[in-house]
Amino acid sequence: MALDILLILLLVISLTTDLITHKIYNCVTFSAVAVGLLLNILNHGASGLTGSMLGLAIGFSIFAIVFAFGGVGGGDVKLMAAVGAIGGYPFILNACFYGILTGGIMAIAVMVWKGTFWRGLKNIFYLSFSFVMPGLKTEALKLSNSEKIPYGAALSVGTFVAWIFR
Repeated sequence: MALDILLILLLVISLTTDLITHKIYNCVTFSAVAVGLLLNILNHGASGLTGSMLGLAIGFSIFAIVFAFGGVGGGDVKLMAAVGAIGGYPFILNACFYGILTGGIMAIAVMVWKGTFWRGLKNIFYLSFSFVMPGLKTEALKLSNSEKIPYGAALSVGTFVAWIFR
């Protein structure tokens, strides 16, 4: 029960700060990692530590790769590492899946709202097929043209959905 409370607290704080300040604070994520590891050790011993460390590594690794390509911020990476430390493996896989799904839905909604959906879809189509059809003209993707969403909020909501369905 303490792990559930910690997870919900992490998600509510991260959701709130990401929506208000567009940041997920290190003091929140680092504290959640430390307490998550400790609680998993106290509740499950060595197997709890193993599951917690594996969850942390998976959550961090998946989003570190996305971060390297400019898809998310550093706070999002640390958030999912903290979720992995608390929920362990295999929970982190479901949290990542639902978080990415929620982020995709949010991105589509923002593009539709701002009238950039068809341009974005066209860019994705041309970019995808330019590898198999070298003569296909593509428009350069520019970060300045990209719609920004609070991805930590999407990850928080997606993780909450994973927690409900576990």
